[in-house]
Amino acid sequence: MTMAYNPYYPATYQYGNYYPQSYQPQQPMPQYTPQQNQVNNVWVANREEADQYPVVPNSAVRLWSTRDPVFWLKQADATGKPSIKTYDIVERTESVPEASYGQDNKTVEYVSKDELDRIVGVLNSVREEIETMKGDLYGVAGRKKPAKRMEVEEDDA
Repeated sequence: MTMAYNPYYPATYQYGNYYPQSYQPQQPMPQYTPQQNQVNNVWVANREEADQYPVVPNSAVRLWSTRDPVFWLKQADATGKPSIKTYDIVERTESVPEASYGQDNKTVEYVSKDELDRIVGVLNSVREEIETMKGDLYGVAGRKKPAKRMEVEEDDA
């Protein structure tokens, strides 16, 4: 089948395709996806080997011990400065109790009105005693009195 000449579309265009053949991509363009901070698992013999393991900036590596029930989480910040944390692997032998979501499982105890009035009375009397002590210490006019010195008896030996 021969295609009829169309003056609006040059010969380099295919029928139904609005892009020239020279601009057609041969393979689909890969889409750029930013790399997430991934944690990789690596097996090491000891802490010294974990300290020497290189880490790329802005990433972390989980370094599992081949000898002990421990692993190290080695991280590097944006400048490439590494830090390492040690975690123990402990078997959970019993089920975890349900979380109380911030509430303690203690019983609530209330104070009776008579007990509260008695406590308030005691606090008021303590406050009055403190005020009288302040008055004795600073005097009526607000000036400080000289502190009383205790006389110490000296033994002549």
